[in-house]
Amino acid sequence: MDEQNVTLTNMIIAFSLLFFGILSAATIALPFTQAIDMKRYVNDQIERYGGLTNDAQNQIKLYSEKNFGGKFTVVSLSGNQKAQFGEEINYKLKGEAEINFLIFHQYLLH
Repeated sequence: MDEQNVTLTNMIIAFSLLFFGILSAATIALPFTQAIDMKRYVNDQIERYGGLTNDAQNQIKLYSEKNFGGKFTVVSLSGNQKAQFGEEINYKLKGEAEINFLIFHQYLLH
């Protein structure tokens, strides 16, 4: 009987560690997937407006505020004029990533 309890306890601990490991990996990966989505949107706006113009920057800012709470900003390294077709546009996508290791920390501490 004692061996069954020990085995059950070990299985519960192993399952809990596996569950929280997967949950932690998903929590850490979320900001990276958001950055990929934002970068894709920035590239689409640059193509649509012919460069990182003021109109494109305004659309990018609105999208960031609406979908990501304003976490992302774009800094142009090539100016904000309309570019010729095929010209390289250099920019930096800056973002804030908040990673909470324990999602339910407010419930666990009270």
